[in-house]
Amino acid sequence: MSNMKVLILSWRDIKHPWQGGAEVYLHEICKNMVKKGHEVTYFTSMHPGGSLVEESVDGIKVIRKGNMFTVYLWAAWYYLTKFRNKFDVIVDQNNGIPFFSPIYITSTPVICLTHHVFKKQWFKEMFWPLNYVGYWLEKYLIGFVYCYNRFLVVSESTKKDVVNYFGISEKQVDIVWNAVEKDYKKSCAKTNNPSLIYVGRLKSYKRVDFLIRSLLRLFYQFPNLTLHVVGDGEQRGNLEDLAARLGIAKSVVFHGFVSENLKKDLLSGAWAFVTASSHEGWGISVIEANACGTLAIGSDIPGLRDSIMDGQTGLLFEEDSIYDLSNKIREVLSNPGLRYKLEKQASLRAKRYNWNESANKMLIILKELMNQEKPISNFKPLQTKFMKSIRQPLVSIIVPTKNSAQIISPLLESITNQSYKNIELIVVDNFSTDDTVELVKKYTKKVFVAGPERNHQRELAVTKAKGKYLLFIDSDMKLDGELVADCVWQMEKNKNMVAAILPELQIGRNMWSLARRLEKEFYIGDESIESPRFFRKSAYLRSGGYDKNLLYAEDMELTERIRQLGIVGRSRFMVYHNEEHLRWWDIIKKKYRYGKSAKHYFAKCAKKKNSNVDEQKTGNKVWALIKNPWVAISGEGNVDNKAGTTTKFWRPVFIKKMDKIFG
Repeated sequence: MSNMKVLILSWRDIKHPWQGGAEVYLHEICKNMVKKGHEVTYFTSMHPGGSLVEESVDGIKVIRKGNMFTVYLWAAWYYLTKFRNKFDVIVDQNNGIPFFSPIYITSTPVICLTHHVFKKQWFKEMFWPLNYVGYWLEKYLIGFVYCYNRFLVVSESTKKDVVNYFGISEKQVDIVWNAVEKDYKKSCAKTNNPSLIYVGRLKSYKRVDFLIRSLLRLFYQFPNLTLHVVGDGEQRGNLEDLAARLGIAKSVVFHGFVSENLKKDLLSGAWAFVTASSHEGWGISVIEANACGTLAIGSDIPGLRDSIMDGQTGLLFEEDSIYDLSNKIREVLSNPGLRYKLEKQASLRAKRYNWNESANKMLIILKELMNQEKPISNFKPLQTKFMKSIRQPLVSIIVPTKNSAQIISPLLESITNQSYKNIELIVVDNFSTDDTVELVKKYTKKVFVAGPERNHQRELAVTKAKGKYLLFIDSDMKLDGELVADCVWQMEKNKNMVAAILPELQIGRNMWSLARRLEKEFYIGDESIESPRFFRKSAYLRSGGYDKNLLYAEDMELTERIRQLGIVGRSRFMVYHNEEHLRWWDIIKKKYRYGKSAKHYFAKCAKKKNSNVDEQKTGNKVWALIKNPWVAISGEGNVDNKAGTTTKFWRPVFIKKMDKIFG
């Protein structure tokens, strides 16, 4: 997997004094991505009381600007002035309000990471009028701005909320689970006296006051019961005051933020982890507790239903009932057999979740998003009995190049990584002035020089090719790993098959690439428009090969000749085409060069057709244009050629027809 440059937009980072599970999740994922060689930049807000503007944390470049409100504006300004086109993919974290980055980021793919949907929680956590602003933005704007973007969520419950509340398609939503480190395990024995633990931020929606009040119903049976509260937040003062007013301050220990080792000891020693939160995307502390051999008791809400398997790894209580909460705690504390059973199953389940696997899944999704590549088949040709029973023929892959050093590496790597190994790579360069020749010589010794155009290069390569099959590919393309094997499999099984079409998908991210992608999606699968790139060499030579006089529609013209020799098949795997390197001026020059050879194409077409178009009177032609402009301009009714019936070649045909009508 090639290295990526990833930008994270998040309102808090792991060092923020109010960091919680969302920040732990992103930091652990990013840390693992950095270990795998990827570059991660984390844009976030400054800390209350001050913090470094820039620093490296576990290999992650962290940039801080603004506060919890202005960081959203800083992100837009920073991207437009400093970050534009410097990243491969962007993760926009939604902590109630995302950065709405698709509004100002149009050339780089954006994925929205959502832990949970707040809904009416806005009115409990935020003051007026920001509570109404937040509620409106989440309910009405997120679904509108991100309607075409992919989403990452941490649980099935959050996925359902994203689909139902934001109106996002299920196909756009992927789940990457929370996890724990592999070495997260039980570090000490349970405490002698019953003890409970809560780990997390001290926010009102976490409802730690529920836990404190529930102790009053338990002291008569467990007088030495202790509740450990690990974490900090704006509610800490209120909670300490509540414990004091209830007369149980000595039984409620507020630890604040603690080291990882001490947290493991506290989780391992507790008889149960308890959370009464009203909203959770998953509850990362639940899995941490499970990994330390401690069962969990939580409120029966989306998110916690995913992390706590009721009756298997812990217990769920009725969301707003202190009575039910205290009963569930009593049931666990008074029943050693039940507690042992839940602890054992919780510990086993926690082993399924580790950050390395979650990071790998995230990387697969980001790479797919970055390249817009989606495998369309699980077929493995080389594993079939047929391919194992035959002698695998040589395939000659022919690549014409010219100043391609900056774009050819993905192609060369994809050729090297083909599952089919009996391949020879032939590169014919057109007098490049960059490092193209030096680069390709690292992959093949068969490097030649020819010009002036690519069909001259292809002709020279064919004379050097020793393969039974020929594959012509451009330097800005990339092959699916099973593509060559699939083509060989098909052509060896069907001796009447002389060529194969390779479906082509545009994967660039700029406006030109997106427009080309949209265009090509209209005719993927239309064999009257698509042309083959994989040929049986004998058939290619009989057909005469590519016409050296053509740049315009040379593939379509060859297709017409090759079809007369046999069957043209179709690969089930893709070629990925990236024209993002082209500027508008490059495109104009390229199309102009193609257009100059159009006269040769139409001259060949005219020889094949017995048309009476030129005998028609000018008045009839004008009337035909008015009556049916598409037929008159495109030539569908007169000139039977593919170039005249595709949007790709429409403009030259239009000019040719108008010259005939008015010239």
